[in-house]
Amino acid sequence: MCNNHNNSANNATIILSVGSNTKSSRWRVKNALKWLNSRFYIKSASIVYSTPEISGRFAEYSNAVAIAYTNMSQPEIIKALKSYECHNGRTKSSKAGGRVTIDIDLIAYDDSILRPKELSRNYFTIGSNQIKHTCPHIII
Repeated sequence: MCNNHNNSANNATIILSVGSNTKSSRWRVKNALKWLNSRFYIKSASIVYSTPEISGRFAEYSNAVAIAYTNMSQPEIIKALKSYECHNGRTKSSKAGGRVTIDIDLIAYDDSILRPKELSRNYFTIGSNQIKHTCPHIII
């Protein structure tokens, strides 16, 4: 995805999308970015910004997008992200009720786009447009 001399040949480039729509959503997204930086090498992250919830029925979201490097496999990353979400109050019932304490999605892993619909969603494009210049060959 991105050729960068600081990125070891053994590391994958990943794109992550972070969101929350609770009263403390900005704080939750910032804390998630800090946690992500402790797990991966974050090359670049957008500012935290707000977007309407996609159905228009629930509270607006705070969002951010990050480009990072990791030596973890896709399954390892997804397991770590889901564990973080669970430990920070995310449940199926809260999401069904329109309350998302934290949502972290692995959008891309190296040259594989894992969530292609996200690439055109406003909550993703705002952040990706802020950071895509940091890695000019990236697929976003």
